[in-house]
Amino acid sequence: TGLITDVKCHLNGMAESMGEDHKQCAIDCIKSGLPVGILEDKTDKLYVVVPSKGMKPANEELLKYADQKVKLTGTMLEKSGVKMFAYTKVEETK
Repeated sequence: TGLITDVKCHLNGMAESMGEDHKQCAIDCIKSGLPVGILEDKTDKLYVVVPSKGMKPANEELLKYADQKVKLTGTMLEKSGVKMFAYTKVEETK
């Protein structure tokens, strides 16, 4: 469970400096094809997000959740220092 964001803005600190104004930026970045991530609530860890099946990126499906909290079901993967979450289901949360 966490916040859907674009990886670029989160890593370079832009998302934090923009606060609530970051939503449109996240939408634009995700629309443009930049990597989508989920910022985990409890640990503040960022995971790159991909669908567990198929060759289509997560961007199109997760765009509507940009800068919103969701619950993803799936598998966390980590290799060579990169953390990725391969999801099978997306649920809105409050």
